[in-house]
Amino acid sequence: MPNPTIISSGISNMYPWNGMTIIVQGGGALWYGSITNCVVTVQDGGLIQGESINGGGITVNGSGKIISSSIGGNANVIVTGGGTVSNSTVADGAYLKCGNGTVLNGTITNSGYISGGTLTGQGALENVFAGAAHDRTVASGATIAISGGGQIVGTVSVQAGGSAVLNGTVGGTINLAGAGYAEMTVSAGALPTTMITGFNGANEMLSDRITIAGLSKSQIAAVNKSGDMMLISLTDGSTLTLNIAGIGNTGAVFLDSASGVVLVACYLAGTLIRTPGGDVPVEMLRTGDMVIALVEGQEVARQITWTGRGHCTVDTELEDDRAGYPVCIRKGALDGVVPERDLYVTAEHCLLVGGQFIPARQLVNGHSIAFDRTRRAFDYFHFETEAHSVVLAEGASSESYLDTGNRALYDCQSSAPILTPRHLSWDTDAAAPLARDRETIETVWRAIAARAGLTEVGERNPTHEADLHLECDDGTILRPVRVAGKKHVFILPFSARSVLIRSRASRPCDVTGPFVDDRRRLGVEIGQILHFASGKIEEIRDHLTHQEFKGWHARARDTARWTAGSAYLSLPADEGSEHRLLSLEILSAGPYSQEETPRAPLTRAG
Repeated sequence: MPNPTIISSGISNMYPWNGMTIIVQGGGALWYGSITNCVVTVQDGGLIQGESINGGGITVNGSGKIISSSIGGNANVIVTGGGTVSNSTVADGAYLKCGNGTVLNGTITNSGYISGGTLTGQGALENVFAGAAHDRTVASGATIAISGGGQIVGTVSVQAGGSAVLNGTVGGTINLAGAGYAEMTVSAGALPTTMITGFNGANEMLSDRITIAGLSKSQIAAVNKSGDMMLISLTDGSTLTLNIAGIGNTGAVFLDSASGVVLVACYLAGTLIRTPGGDVPVEMLRTGDMVIALVEGQEVARQITWTGRGHCTVDTELEDDRAGYPVCIRKGALDGVVPERDLYVTAEHCLLVGGQFIPARQLVNGHSIAFDRTRRAFDYFHFETEAHSVVLAEGASSESYLDTGNRALYDCQSSAPILTPRHLSWDTDAAAPLARDRETIETVWRAIAARAGLTEVGERNPTHEADLHLECDDGTILRPVRVAGKKHVFILPFSARSVLIRSRASRPCDVTGPFVDDRRRLGVEIGQILHFASGKIEEIRDHLTHQEFKGWHARARDTARWTAGSAYLSLPADEGSEHRLLSLEILSAGPYSQEETPRAPLTRAG
């Protein structure tokens, strides 16, 4: 065997090598020539740059590098850990094997077979066209693009800040890996069969993102999820399929973007529930499993008798607490320690604070506890024990399911449906009292708010000015001509047969604070209503007698009733009088938010 040719430190050679054995020592280089059917060893610190490599075998050790080179057909190149391949091409029939720690950067064109390695660097791109990417890692700022019959063999792991673009069948697995969030793009015209794993997120902004290029939300007729498959039915009758591990148990929503629709995770199943064996994600709990319950301050194990899963689609037209937005209790919000991670619950889910259960919505302060308005659709999970229990969710004292009659909101996950509702009561069956009085809830609310550095609550500058006026059935606006104490007197037109009693309207829970458990939009509270015409006085009692009355809240007492800001009132017929008066007794009004806009023009008739 002939002695190898040594390329020593400081030497660079542009020679066209053919059939040789070559050792490139540290500091040496094979430089802008050709290497054909050679056996080449690049030692730590050695370099191959600008070479056309055809056939033969090359081994790059240590920190050796291959830069701006073409690896042609039948060439076999091995780069051990610590080496670098940059701005190079792997042609059809060529093989590049990268050991642990091998860096691929710049632009890599892969029409052959590249195994291993980490694509690294801002703007780094591996363009796999008719080639194969085997077990690759794509780091932050880098992109792997696969098209033209290119394929994934094994798994391509896309780290936070990295991205993948797939066009065609592709196959294999894409793992959206690690902390933080990654992006991938697929083509609506050629969706991959690739299994996508690791898809997760906290909300629409903090989420892995899967863009389906060439598709808009208006083209989507329906979406169905089951197991690891998402079926997207289009308005043209066709169906698209995405393979996403666990998508059946993951809330997700499509957003429109300039390049196509974007799938994001909007509610991550994963709230950790304390069990005798450690913390377990809530969606993994099943009937017969044991959870830790707090009973008189002691931890005891209790068996799960039922688990359920529901789905919520937010109605953005409603107030936050009614719309369906989940509540986020930030890490440490309750006492500086718990929850141990951000905890997401539905608005009515109760937390045990100060020995009493309080619905999450009544603890919202907009900072340490807030509605997550980025989530438009999500799955929620619950579980039941034989007796209602105080359980630990992310370390915070929370509740198991109490069957007060709403089990139909859930799909049964792991047991035969319970056909007979238990009809349990908060008063007699709950593991702890349900706080109902403002004083208790406000004390807890203010303690949590103070911990978050908050000092103000509710509307900063509320008003008690009701802007009371009437709107006649012909659209005429009437304002009071006299106010005497609680009595507001209006002159009615001869033709008026009905009026709307209009005013400002606000919810006490918004104006005063969420610890006030009154979510009615209150206008004014009206007692006696008198109609004056033709020298006669007639009391109108419709608002006190009708069970359901347009624009009026349910009766709370027999002598008065609240409007909702625009309340209908029918007037007695009077054919002979041109002078008619209406007197409204306003027992209560306000406070109102200054942001509330009047419900009718501020103009006065004639």
